Amino acid sequence: MTQAPSAFSVKQPDAAGMTPEQLAAAFAEFMRASDRLTAAYAQLEARAERLTERLDVLMQALPVAVVVLNAEGEVVEANETARQWFGTALTVGTAWQRFAQQLRPTEAPDEVLWSAPDGEKRLTLTWSRLPDQGGELVVVQDVTEATRLREAMARQERLAAMGELVAGLAHQLRTPLAAALLFLDHLTTPGLDEARRIELAGRVKARLHRMEQLIADMLIFARGGLKAREPIALSHLFAQWWSSVEPLAQAQKVVLERLFAPQANAPVVIGDERALLGALANLAENALAVQQGQAAAWVGLGARATADQWEIVVADHGPGIPDAVRARLFTPFFTTRPEGTGLGLAIAHEVVTAHGGIIEVRSEPGEGTTFIVRLPCTVRSRDV
Repeated sequence: MTQAPSAFSVKQPDAAGMTPEQLAAAFAEFMRASDRLTAAYAQLEARAERLTERLDVLMQALPVAVVVLNAEGEVVEANETARQWFGTALTVGTAWQRFAQQLRPTEAPDEVLWSAPDGEKRLTLTWSRLPDQGGELVVVQDVTEATRLREAMARQERLAAMGELVAGLAHQLRTPLAAALLFLDHLTTPGLDEARRIELAGRVKARLHRMEQLIADMLIFARGGLKAREPIALSHLFAQWWSSVEPLAQAQKVVLERLFAPQANAPVVIGDERALLGALANLAENALAVQQGQAAAWVGLGARATADQWEIVVADHGPGIPDAVRARLFTPFFTTRPEGTGLGLAIAHEVVTAHGGIIEVRSEPGEGTTFIVRLPCTVRSRDV
């Protein structure tokens, strides 16, 4: 006979294998853990709010302009500095490309000019992607004063070198001036025949032209090699450079070879095209001059561009440059040629430096020389 279970018999576990007491204890522990998580979350929220507040205060206090763009390139946030600099030209909802049309590129990459009510500002742009939001962060820094100080320092350095330049120019002018005076004295000789008179007059004229060129070269050097600020196309610059060098090479029976030519859509450089063309012409003419009278004379010219720089090359099969000479190669009035002025390479170096570039020299005695000019392109970020 089956006996009914007693009310005081041992409680059976439920389907989950836990007794009601165990379930109650587990639930109580869950509630305590939930309370702890809720408290921790509240603390995190409070901390995040404080950090957000501090970040906002920091962002507003920064001496640089900070602009946040969404995925469509529209301004969704701008700090106080940005509002002060750009006013109504850059507000929430403004399309960056429309605003960027008011920024003008300079000779330096990622630098632009902005015409502010209190004067023109030179600004640098730094871009950072915001992968979570699909937008971008633009940090704009005012480098107007730093640029002014850098240019002032460069002017001071040039002024400090003027004494040496004047002394060097006086030395360079003395020889052609003395020759011109001598030829003029011969012109006063009684009974001088017409052919001799024309010859002496031509020599006087040549010496005067030489003095004029010396003075012109010195003025270019003293000015710093940069007057205009305009976009320069590499293909156009190379074509003009080749056209100016080709007849000189033909006259000296030097083989002129195109090493590589630039693509038509190369990034531009902002600067003085005439000054750059003169600097490159000086490098090419120097390559021609060092091979004068040499058999199998050869000069190679090349120009190409990457996304951020131009590379312009002048190579020759000349005698090469000893280390001692290379160290003084760009010193004003230093020359190893009797007919040289010592200003051509100095001017080339000054012009390239003024455009933010550098000149590399690769040479070994007896193995020729290669000059490589590297100029930074104007990276027009977001159509700037």
